Amino acid sequence: MTLQSAESGGSKGSELVDIGSGASPLTDCITEECSRLGLTHVVVDSTEMLGHLADDPSRLQVPGRFPTNSPELLAAVPKARFVLAYSVLQYAMRDMSAHEFVMEVCALL
Repeated sequence: MTLQSAESGGSKGSELVDIGSGASPLTDCITEECSRLGLTHVVVDSTEMLGHLADDPSRLQVPGRFPTNSPELLAAVPKARFVLAYSVLQYAMRDMSAHEFVMEVCALL
């Protein structure tokens, strides 16, 4: 399911977990689109990075490095409908294999 089809797919009230979201205009655009679709944009990044984001009622911030912060993330979002992870695998591979990272991401779904 794509974000375009999420609106008609009964996804309202669901979460999109954005691992390594950053704090750029792209993050704000994703939050806006999630809001339009009735999704909560769950941003996962360092406390310092999340400090650069403006407060937004449709965005939930979970500080820490994924998957180290998995307990906190799972407490905030027991089951995510969507996961977005771009430009983070190279950082994760310092501590784990790509397969382990993907398995951690799949556990969110």
